[in-house]
Amino acid sequence: MTTPSPYESAFKWARYLVRQYSTGFWVSTVLLSLAAALVTSRVPLPKNPTASDNFLATAAGIVCAGALVFTVSYGIALLRAPYKQRDQLRAKLTTANSAIAGLNATPAPARHAASLRSIARGLRKNIEELDPLDYGPDAATLKPAFHQHFPDVQNAIDGASRISTAFVALKGRIATEVVAAGMNQKPWTPETYSPWLATTIQARALQRVTGAPFAFPWHSLGPGSEFMEEPVYGNNQVLVGAKPDDVPALKAKFEALFRKVEASPETAEVVRASEGHAAAQAAAVANLAAIANTDPITSKCFLCDGAQRGD
Repeated sequence: MTTPSPYESAFKWARYLVRQYSTGFWVSTVLLSLAAALVTSRVPLPKNPTASDNFLATAAGIVCAGALVFTVSYGIALLRAPYKQRDQLRAKLTTANSAIAGLNATPAPARHAASLRSIARGLRKNIEELDPLDYGPDAATLKPAFHQHFPDVQNAIDGASRISTAFVALKGRIATEVVAAGMNQKPWTPETYSPWLATTIQARALQRVTGAPFAFPWHSLGPGSEFMEEPVYGNNQVLVGAKPDDVPALKAKFEALFRKVEASPETAEVVRASEGHAAAQAAAVANLAAIANTDPITSKCFLCDGAQRGD
């Protein structure tokens, strides 16, 4: 039986210790059995006892001796089990502390440290511009490594990125509604009006004015061609090549789409995500700025050993 983990139950440890004491258990059983047999030989037997009577008396003594030895052995093992668990846990902690001390003895490999700083700069930009977090092309490996180096920054990053996660969901809802309404084909131009729709609704959500009247900035480039005038992102085409007589109805359909998306759960989540966003964003940006300028990086992660050691 292999040595149990220190996280196993005391009963499993007791069974393990009983097996460890098996030699002593059998020796004790034999000795006690001999003593029991001697005692039972002095016990008055029926007049003219038969061989069976003598055998049963001796067997009873042996069984009672074995049961007594087992009970005492298991009881002692059960009492010792927590102390054995403690000793093994202490040994594991000592080994772990030694490994951590060894890892922290030297800075992270140069290439890995540069990668961490690059990730920090990229995440800071993502958070400032409300973009989804980008840990680079090997995010599955680098994300856990980054947070293993800097565990204290994860809560701030998660809090600051909630709004970008909500914004991605909002854009997904817009794409779904556009297809469902048949507004993804000519004369519609979703490749230009969908980004405007998403950013405008997000801005209104951040300003807590969703559901309030909205003055659509319609402008015409000619018959059947309509766009939204946007001073920051430029003009965003909505209709091109539509029949002039259909334009009023198509504009009304677009405005209905706007109101439907703005009333969606995804927009409500943007509003919720914006609560406390400013404080989380400030904390995340400050932490990431410090990481980007940390040299040398002395903490370690699972990538700091192996191939990158000696970079």
